[in-house]
Amino acid sequence: MSSVLRWVAMWGLAAVAAGCGAQDEQRLMLREMATQDQAWMRTAPARYEIAIRYDCFCSDAGVRSVVDHGNAIDTAPAGAAPVTVEGLFAQAQSMLAHGYASASIDYDPALGYPTQFYIDPDIKLIDEEFGFHVTCFATGDAHCPAEPATLDP
Repeated sequence: MSSVLRWVAMWGLAAVAAGCGAQDEQRLMLREMATQDQAWMRTAPARYEIAIRYDCFCSDAGVRSVVDHGNAIDTAPAGAAPVTVEGLFAQAQSMLAHGYASASIDYDPALGYPTQFYIDPDIKLIDEEFGFHVTCFATGDAHCPAEPATLDP
């Protein structure tokens, strides 16, 4: 999804949430996400490395991707789904838009990318919580650890 379309979708979801009487927290989270996404689009480096660790019962694996102009060009471990900042925004936005019992998201203060996300869709259910946290973000000559086992100190 292009950056402009992603931004329009986020603002549209925030407006729908407000119009449907959804909780103020959801509306505020979606608005803040749209603001941070705009910051990312203004400041995003052309090339970066990002490593994340999933916080869920689905996986506790780490994934590292090298991203060039928004496209993952290398991902470790082999066969893992590539990670991009745009993908993290899209994943968090989609999950927030469907409602939740509790959620939190933190952003990098300089670049605006999500550094940590957690959502519990239904407080009455067990083990459906989902989250991720960025364990490394590198630009220029800096690199994230190549081995998934070393992604989270």
